[in-house]
Amino acid sequence: MAGTGLVAGEVVVDALPYFDQGYEAPGVREAAAALVEEETRRYRPTKNYLSYLTAPDYSAFETDIMRNEFERLAARQPIELLSMKRYELPAPSSGQKNDITAWQECVNNSMAQLEHQAVRIENLELMSQHGCNAWKVYNENLVHMIEHAQKELQKLRKHIQDLNWQRKNMQLTAGSKLREMESNSQLWWRVPVIQLLGRLSPENPLNPGGGGCSELRLRHCSPAWATRARLRLKKKKKSEG
Repeated sequence: MAGTGLVAGEVVVDALPYFDQGYEAPGVREAAAALVEEETRRYRPTKNYLSYLTAPDYSAFETDIMRNEFERLAARQPIELLSMKRYELPAPSSGQKNDITAWQECVNNSMAQLEHQAVRIENLELMSQHGCNAWKVYNENLVHMIEHAQKELQKLRKHIQDLNWQRKNMQLTAGSKLREMESNSQLWWRVPVIQLLGRLSPENPLNPGGGGCSELRLRHCSPAWATRARLRLKKKKKSEG
C-alpha cells in the first residue's frame, strides 16, 4: 500500500515480521535473497544522498611538513635522505690549515655535538626514572577509555533491544486486532444471510468464501517480498517438474 505522505512512486511494504507466518518455509529465504540481489543489481540512484553534508576540509589538519611532503609526492620527487652532517667532525681542508676561523668553526661544531649527546643522556636518565610511571598512567587512561566505550556500547545495545521489544509488542498487538477484525467481519457477513446459504450454490461467486467482488473481507496482506518469493518458488517447481 502507498502512504499519502510519501514521495510519488514510493511504496511501503505491508509486513509484520513478528506476526506473519511463512518466513521460515523451505526456499523462501533463498528466493527473497535472490530478489534482493536482483533489485540491488538493477538499482541506480537518482540523487546524491550525502548532498546535505558539507564538503570535508582535509587541509585543516595539514601541517607545513605534511604539505611539503604531499607536494613532493605529487611532483614524484625522491625522498630526501637523512642528513648525518651533524654527527660529523670534519677538520679544516688542506688550504685552511692555518685559518683560525676554520678551526673555530670546527670547535663550535664539536661543542654542539657534545651538547647534543649530553641532552640525549639526560633524556635517557629521565626516562629511566619516570618512564615506568608515565607508561602506567597512559595504560590507566586507556583502561578508563575502554570501560567508558563498553558502557556506551551496553547502553546502545539495551536501546536497540528495547526498540525491538517495542516493535514486537506493537506488531503482535496489531496482528491480534487484525485477526479479531477479520473474524468479526466474516461473522457480520454470514449472520444476515445464513438463511440463504441453502439456496446459493458453491460455484456462486457471491457465496461467502467464493471470492466474489461484493464479499466483505478485512485481511492483512502478506509481505510483498514473501508473496513474490512464493511465486518464484512455484514457477521453479513447475519448470523442474
